[in-house]
Amino acid sequence: MTSDRTTTLNFAISSEVVQAGEVVVTAIRPVVDQNQTTSRSLVSSEEIAQLPVSSLEDVIAKTANAYNGFVRGSRRFETKTVIEGIDVSDAFYSLSEGDNYFGSIYSNANKSDQTSASILTVNPDAVEEVTVNSGAPGAQYAGSSGGVVAVTLAEGRGPIRGSFSFRASPSISTPGPDSLSIYQDQTEYEAEVAAVRDANNASPDPLTTAKLDQLYTWTPNKYQIGDKPEFDIRANVGGSLTDRITFGLSGQFFQTYGYLPNYFRRRINGQLKTSFDISEKTKLTAVGIIDDKGRWGSWNNTDYMDFFKWSLESVAQNDAGSYVGSLKLTQIISDKSYVSLQVYRTDSQTRYGYVDDDGDGFQEIGEDGDFIDLTQPGMTEKYVARFATKDDVNDPKMFIEDETDTFFEALIRSPDGNKYNLGRPSPFQETQRSETNAVKLDYVNQINPNNFVQAGVEVKMRKFDYLGIQGSLPTVSLQSEVEPYRLSEWDRSPLELGFYVSDRIEYAGLKVNAGLRVDVVDRDTEEIVDHYYPFVRDTVQINGVGVARNFFNRGDATPVDVLWNPSIGISHPIGANASMYFAYSHAEQMVPYNEIYRNYDGNHSRNRFIQLNDPEQDPIISNNFELGIQWEFTQDWGLDVNAYGRSIANYGVTTFVANNNTPTDAVNMSMSQYTYRTDFGYADSRGIEAVVRRAPAQLTED
Repeated sequence: MTSDRTTTLNFAISSEVVQAGEVVVTAIRPVVDQNQTTSRSLVSSEEIAQLPVSSLEDVIAKTANAYNGFVRGSRRFETKTVIEGIDVSDAFYSLSEGDNYFGSIYSNANKSDQTSASILTVNPDAVEEVTVNSGAPGAQYAGSSGGVVAVTLAEGRGPIRGSFSFRASPSISTPGPDSLSIYQDQTEYEAEVAAVRDANNASPDPLTTAKLDQLYTWTPNKYQIGDKPEFDIRANVGGSLTDRITFGLSGQFFQTYGYLPNYFRRRINGQLKTSFDISEKTKLTAVGIIDDKGRWGSWNNTDYMDFFKWSLESVAQNDAGSYVGSLKLTQIISDKSYVSLQVYRTDSQTRYGYVDDDGDGFQEIGEDGDFIDLTQPGMTEKYVARFATKDDVNDPKMFIEDETDTFFEALIRSPDGNKYNLGRPSPFQETQRSETNAVKLDYVNQINPNNFVQAGVEVKMRKFDYLGIQGSLPTVSLQSEVEPYRLSEWDRSPLELGFYVSDRIEYAGLKVNAGLRVDVVDRDTEEIVDHYYPFVRDTVQINGVGVARNFFNRGDATPVDVLWNPSIGISHPIGANASMYFAYSHAEQMVPYNEIYRNYDGNHSRNRFIQLNDPEQDPIISNNFELGIQWEFTQDWGLDVNAYGRSIANYGVTTFVANNNTPTDAVNMSMSQYTYRTDFGYADSRGIEAVVRRAPAQLTED
């Protein structure tokens, strides 16, 4: 038995009164599945238990269809993740379209944790089955050009039983960053410090003395790695509370200091799945998942960035947390049909920022308290040095308005030719929250022996909230004396409505899966009135002070999107030990909402490189083909080979500089140009996959 698959079992049964003990029916997955009409990788709980994995993402990465989270060459956000019918895909995806996530020049945050396509991490021990559908996913799933990962959680049945595991990795034999050659230019750094000190001793200068005391603080033992073990602790319990109530409960504690200086990650997650048989024909299933990365547990995670490697306390810290709740009611209508109603909610939040536990005005190693909120009264004055009034000798501050100030640069350069920053990052903080409330209604009917029909409707009401502060140059700030940074704050509530119908047809050994899904999306955004003058100058009150704003000049709402997703898969047996299949799907998928809403409220600066994202970007469109064959070439050993091809339109983005022609009767924006960002490009991928399978072997007799 597998998820999303109807298996026909034929029995010859006669009536007789007997007295016997428990009857156990055991099914073994065949080496050749002649019902398979498209390629899929299936990993069972027994297989997961044997894998060296710490998260669901690790399990997916080890399937034949995926490499490190990329399914058949697609980007991570093109793949949907569905757990127990709950769409937990990251619809916002802040790292969309190839954005730099590892920390570029003048960036304060390392966002490597934001590369997952899912909003949460699940304990692998809580999973009953993972299926990676990479060919033509079922019509019940929303459009996804990169396939669908469907996850079934373990549900305890029978006697209550549990398990506990504790794993700890030993420390690296050569602790310290030099074991990874991160500080291979240590000699050059020490020579630079000595040269600056000698020059200052010969001709003392207060500013140079301040730089030596405040910025040249790195020592070989300042940041340690490998001297603390990695922990992975898991516990599971489940079973039948009564003959009508079952449950499965799982939890995980994971903590690592990684392989880089200043790196720290902790996560605590838990999953609960419980079912209640209200009657012989009615069943209620509840699912709850929580994944805490500091949001509720009040800890911060820290990162390494090469740009700040001599001053890693200058890198922003982060916390995050997500939860999922679901109720599903299933009602059997007849021996051939049933209907299910599911309601669920997902909530995910990620924050980046800086802390100052001791109140001395600086973030230091070991501090992990509440994040500083620069929008609150007095915070900007305390922590941000203005370009015009800064006093690095007598009144140094954590942040500097001018992110290119040479006072904070080292003389030696990184391998890419840029100078390292010795400290004093530009102002930065970010909070992003995503919420989804959804309702699903599904109907299933075995109309006749040859047709198995499914149909349904799904509504997703989403909400995104964003607040971000980024440093800017004093020459482009609208009002440096009030706001020495660029602020972006907005909230949007798009709506998604999906309909689907599918039919599984069986005739003379031929099996056909045909389906169509139509998604209607209201983006909750507006068109730009005039692309040659896209701004409207206004003034807002912040802490009682009027601050200028360059809002985008928006007009009518963008048209509603209608996304068509047809698919078909065909399978035909070749004798008793082989089967051939062909699949085609056309997928239309919305770009990540971050691509639509980024800088939604405007460009509150005179920086022409702050992008105006096209609110009418076209969806990602892909056409996917595959042809495969399964063959049991010897007893219990099988081979699955398929060739696939994918073509993708609107694959990437492009930016170009457009003229900003201020009308004679309008406020001068002091920007003659601005940067426009929209969808662009084409991509394709093709390949051949070969998977060798072996049927489970019984090593001992019962």
